[in-house]
Amino acid sequence: MATLYEFVGARPVGRPQGFIAQLGAVVRQHRADVRERRRIERELSTYTDRELGDLGISREDIPAIARGTFRR
Repeated sequence: MATLYEFVGARPVGRPQGFIAQLGAVVRQHRADVRERRRIERELSTYTDRELGDLGISREDIPAIARGTFRR
């Protein structure tokens, strides 16, 4: 299992504030990623089944597309 330092990609520093700042940056980035995934899901959910079909996707593909794991 990865340590917290490995998780945030940081090296231990002499001052704890450096680690806290890096951890805060990771949390902010994660929240931004979640917001972007939700925005993509909302937008694709407004399309009709026909429009999604024209794009070559189905409604069930939307979560994978938002996560970036969609494969054809």
